[in-house]
Amino acid sequence: MVGAYSGLIARAEKAGDADRAAELTTAQGIWAARRKTLAPEDRSGVNELTAESARVLQQLRSDR
Repeated sequence: MVGAYSGLIARAEKAGDADRAAELTTAQGIWAARRKTLAPEDRSGVNELTAESARVLQQLRSDR
């Protein structure tokens, strides 16, 4: 997720869309923080985050 947002942030910055870049940077930070809370023994949490990230990635791809 963090990598997906990096590309979108770079595009927004290149296009001069500072508001969009800031919005994406915030979202990227939230995902990075969530990733740090995961532990291998929390299988349900890992599965939940994996499913959510798949949905968000699909949405990000369609927003291009």
